[in-house]
Amino acid sequence: MLNQEHKLYFPFILYVRPHATNTFGVYKLNWITQEIVFRSKIENCISTLPFDYEHKIADLVFGLQTGYLTEIRRCAHAAINEFNVHRQVDGYMQDLCLKPGVSYVETAFRLLADSILDEHSDYYTRAYVLKTIAFHAMLYKFWCCQTTKTSIYENARLYDLAQASRTAQKIKHPDYDLDKSTEEISKFLEAIKNHQKVFEESKRCLKRKQK
Repeated sequence: MLNQEHKLYFPFILYVRPHATNTFGVYKLNWITQEIVFRSKIENCISTLPFDYEHKIADLVFGLQTGYLTEIRRCAHAAINEFNVHRQVDGYMQDLCLKPGVSYVETAFRLLADSILDEHSDYYTRAYVLKTIAFHAMLYKFWCCQTTKTSIYENARLYDLAQASRTAQKIKHPDYDLDKSTEEISKFLEAIKNHQKVFEESKRCLKRKQK
């Protein structure tokens, strides 16, 4: 459960350069605030994502047209406003009231995932699995230090990945390799599962030290 007044920390969207087509800008995400909050809650030096994925997400670049950038920022501000409302409700109703804010967060990262640039072509990637894993990885990284274990899985939509894999089987695409993609999704989910165990143990160690 989240606190009734819960501050959210979004990554900074940093402008890198104009795209060669001059139709959109190239951006990266700076997750420094999440990292600081994360470090304050753990005992051991671990990252906010499994090691391999931490670097992959950090290296992503996004091609954002003005409309996308405006909508991402609007969703981020709307989510912050929702979480900063003091509601005089309890238990399940509190979490229910926060769902619109969670949806705004999800929408912001969905728009980002849809704007990932391919590092070789310097244009929007056509890799379905890259977009899928990046979307869930960014959500996990965002919520990892900002909510409880149960809510992390729910808010990061990790339970939906199995369904995404089944849906992918119906997609006919020249860049899509079914066996490889299913394997990549399974590998990602297993890595997240192991990361969560280490993360929770690290939080328990810190609490024991603070007693």
